[in-house]
Amino acid sequence: MLAIRESPFVRFVNATAFNESVDVYWNETRRLLRMSPGKVTDYEEWLAERHELEVRVPRNAMPLIVDSGSLRPGERYTIVMYSKTAATGIAVFRDCFTSLIST
Repeated sequence: MLAIRESPFVRFVNATAFNESVDVYWNETRRLLRMSPGKVTDYEEWLAERHELEVRVPRNAMPLIVDSGSLRPGERYTIVMYSKTAATGIAVFRDCFTSLIST
């Protein structure tokens, strides 16, 4: 019998105050191109593995934000890229979906 691997699903929110769009790199591979401020992506299937996430302004090799961690199989995540007056960062939320209808 073959084992079935469930992949995590991830969506991104660009909540930065940057004037330019950003590119999102996942383990040095550009995965999201020119994500404009205020944009939210749909959920996409990603690999359940340790990762390094970088946010860069296009045409700039230096990342603005760097984060690393792991995603668990079968989970859904929202990754929020944000900027404040003195700092930029990434917040990772594990999304929980429950039914609002009681039986």
